[in-house]
Amino acid sequence: MSVQDLVQVYLSLIRPVLEYGHVLLVGCSEEQAASMERVQRRALRIISRGGRRSEPTLPSLKERREAAAVSLFKAMLNPEHPLHDLVPAQRQSVTGRSLRNSHNITVPHARTKRLQQSFLHHTIRLYNNLP
Repeated sequence: MSVQDLVQVYLSLIRPVLEYGHVLLVGCSEEQAASMERVQRRALRIISRGGRRSEPTLPSLKERREAAAVSLFKAMLNPEHPLHDLVPAQRQSVTGRSLRNSHNITVPHARTKRLQQSFLHHTIRLYNNLP
């Protein structure tokens, strides 16, 4: 099989298993993220036959998780979205003033690290850091 065929097999059979519910895993621990990345690197190494062929370049699973999470969060900003009620207010509506960071969403206070790494908190920070 050619490299393109093997990459397609990986993209069709293995990566969907790794990315099942991946939007919710956006705040996973470094150890968990490294474990998932290890599976992808191993698959790409097998596809390239141990370096005898050029290794295909695919975006990291972390990049894909973060992009999907931000995409879902942007959809959640729409008032018609079923999860819109989970989104905290924008800073301008909270302060009532026109601020330089008025497009930013206020990150709710979290006492525990587990809550800080939850989908909503982590995704709000990613969204606020967009250019």
